[in-house]
Amino acid sequence: MRPTVTDHHFAQYSFSVREQLAKDRRFAPDKFQIDAFDSIDSGRSVLVAAPTGSGKTLVADYGIRLALATKTRAIYTAPIKALSNQKYRDWCGEYGEEQVGLLTGDITINPDAPIMVMTTEVLRNMIYAGNTTLDRLSVVVLDEVHFIQDAYRGGVWEEIIVHLAPEVVLICLSATVGNTDEIARWLSVVRGPTDVAFSNHRPVPLDAQILVHDRSQSAIREFSVDEDGRPNAEFTRLEGQQRKLTRSGPRHQRGGPPARLRSPRRTEVVRFLHEHDRLPAIYFVFSRRGCEDSALEVYESGMTLTTQDEADRIAQIADRAVESFSDDDLAALGYSKFADLLERGIAAHHAGMVPIFKEIVERCFALGLIKIVFATETLAVGVNMPARTVVIDRLTKYDGTSHVMIKPSDYSQLTGRAGRRGIDTTGTAFVVWEPFVSFDAVHQLVTSKAFHLSSSFRPTYNMATNLIATTSEVQATHLLNLSLAQFQSARDVVHLQARIGRLELQRQRLLHEFDDSEELAHAYMTLLAERSSSAKGSVRSDAFSLIRLGDVINGNELGVREALLVIAKSERKSKVRLTLIGTRAGVVHVSSDDVTLRPRVLGHHDLPHPYSPTSSTFQERALELLNHRGSPARDVQTPVVEATVDDDDPRYRERMRAAKDLVKVDSDRVKLLDQIDKSQGAIVARFRALQRLLTDHEFVEGWSLTQKGEVLRSIFHECDLVIAESAWRGLFDGLTAPELCGVMSCFVFEPRGDDETIVKISGLAGERVKQIERLSASIREDEKACGITQHRGLHRGFFEIARDWCAGSQLEDVLTDDLQPGDFVRTMRQIADLLRQIGNASQNDETKRLATQASQSIQRGVVLASIGSSES
Repeated sequence: MRPTVTDHHFAQYSFSVREQLAKDRRFAPDKFQIDAFDSIDSGRSVLVAAPTGSGKTLVADYGIRLALATKTRAIYTAPIKALSNQKYRDWCGEYGEEQVGLLTGDITINPDAPIMVMTTEVLRNMIYAGNTTLDRLSVVVLDEVHFIQDAYRGGVWEEIIVHLAPEVVLICLSATVGNTDEIARWLSVVRGPTDVAFSNHRPVPLDAQILVHDRSQSAIREFSVDEDGRPNAEFTRLEGQQRKLTRSGPRHQRGGPPARLRSPRRTEVVRFLHEHDRLPAIYFVFSRRGCEDSALEVYESGMTLTTQDEADRIAQIADRAVESFSDDDLAALGYSKFADLLERGIAAHHAGMVPIFKEIVERCFALGLIKIVFATETLAVGVNMPARTVVIDRLTKYDGTSHVMIKPSDYSQLTGRAGRRGIDTTGTAFVVWEPFVSFDAVHQLVTSKAFHLSSSFRPTYNMATNLIATTSEVQATHLLNLSLAQFQSARDVVHLQARIGRLELQRQRLLHEFDDSEELAHAYMTLLAERSSSAKGSVRSDAFSLIRLGDVINGNELGVREALLVIAKSERKSKVRLTLIGTRAGVVHVSSDDVTLRPRVLGHHDLPHPYSPTSSTFQERALELLNHRGSPARDVQTPVVEATVDDDDPRYRERMRAAKDLVKVDSDRVKLLDQIDKSQGAIVARFRALQRLLTDHEFVEGWSLTQKGEVLRSIFHECDLVIAESAWRGLFDGLTAPELCGVMSCFVFEPRGDDETIVKISGLAGERVKQIERLSASIREDEKACGITQHRGLHRGFFEIARDWCAGSQLEDVLTDDLQPGDFVRTMRQIADLLRQIGNASQNDETKRLATQASQSIQRGVVLASIGSSES
């Protein structure tokens, strides 16, 4: 049995843990950290919202130390493998390698350790699988919990929060958001008392400046963005003059002087930072090509930002990191030029670089050796790279369809790296002036606190199959209704579901009075009703009024020893008449006049269509629903020996009181279910749509998975339904390992830009890809008809690269001008992960073997060397 919160006894270890933590950190914790410590001591979950660099991780350290002190387990999760790998290394150094384990999908280290570091998806999968790693779990840290708004992955955070055992203390670490209280209220509803430890104080104050080149002074000038809550007056005046001049007409027509202000070039900005002692700096440029070109421009300008000693140390670190790479691979990766830039203190950092190159940059920058890093916004997530200065090249970025202003939350995340605690007294965030963004808009962005966190949760096919496999239909609806998405759209449903959950716990406690015997409890409840002069009339009047078509009720209360499904209901005057069906009882008609107790609702089924309760076909299909695996009807044990009340029972009085409470609990539960039914939101509606489509494609039968559905349950991918259907139809069978690898790439590869190139694939593999594409198109049509968001289509663009790499081709032979090394490595690792899943899910032994072989074959050279390194 897993421990309850009271088993942890955190409070009794609080003093010693805090004392040791203070000694190790050598600085006193801030108020928000102490508030979080107090919450954890009392066994309460906590949402820690504070700026980047303010010390949120200290709260995670505290929770982990308490878990160690109480000999329980702690799990830390991160949104990206880079952050997981970094935390694993940090905590191995702090707690010892024997105390820490790592699980990231492609790496498993010390899985039985008391401290486990993993990606968020790994924890979600473990919860669904009922993994023993969750035994004696007392603390879970969800880092970067604001990822909950991520369009594709955000739902994983919600699944974890909803599914985790209630006794687990949850420590949620988030950037500062405007609706912290709303998120905390949701957490309190779902998980019980949850506190907020909030701070908007930066340990190192941030100075927001705008940089502009002033032609009148032939120099770059900096201006504070904000002056006592208003835009800087001097710069407002300068920009006003500039805009007035621009509006008066083109310069060549006027013959007047050129505009006074212009955007400074990146090389000019770096020289300015160097001359004014503002390095090291992170220069955010929202394109990979822009990062690479900028680093090269600074290098070619002749700037050297390092001493000879620093350059030597950089060379040692870089050479040691790539010592396992072949000379040919290093040449293909452009290592020589990369190293030359590093030794001059200049680097780029983006997702197109191989992970080991990014890790070299991160390590050298953290040591203060590299002075300027041109990076895309992916660097702002998680990786610990504090700088003296952050520069934002422009405030607009391409969102896939057009250029839009970055959000206040983006600005906060990017500038969070400015200012090194214990080194800098102030961090500086520069925005480079551009004529197309007004200074008022810059000021509004910089000073805005409107970082609203919203849910992106939506049920998926894989989630649906896992819920069907592990819960009853009522429980699944309950869990979906607890989502943040539901809370933000219709809070009442979340509160109602939480109240039902509390009623279920109360009911279980009350049943303990009857030695957990439903039959004995029913006997006492019947006796109670018979002895109450008013109970019978009141129960008769509303016993059936809240029961719905499709409800599964406990027939014990009606004298029938099995579960019954409500297939018809009629009301006349004050009487309610139900038609029910049971496996042995057949069709049963019951009036509210015939009962003394309200029947207990066990669950619910959507009745067959078309609705015709008197037809034998309809009744046969209703019985199939009632009897399939996973139905709540199975909660009723048959045959049942009827229990009786013994007047000499020494616990008679206590049990009569408990019976009275049980009657009220059951009554309240039915009323709450009715309220929920009247206010069901879009989340459950989407789930029902998924369920219908899964039923139509024979993944699901009633509320149970078919063998085909079990395949889908083990596929974690955004094209999961197409992959599972393809596997079931044998479309992966008969291929060679390289061909199988190429076919998997069609699900994984996402081209940059609008690549409409048609790639011809010959042989059996080509025919299978065509079949899968037709299948995908058919499913997309079904999704459209059901109102479900369509899955993205397949892309052939990586087929030959994946096939050839699996067959043994060298890196220089597969890399192209359009394919950056980092994209190649990431895509191959995603293919390897999907091949592992196919190896586990396939029904064909030969396909299992070939999938495993293909997965192993592609993990060589630069791909293998990147496992365990950072990645975006």
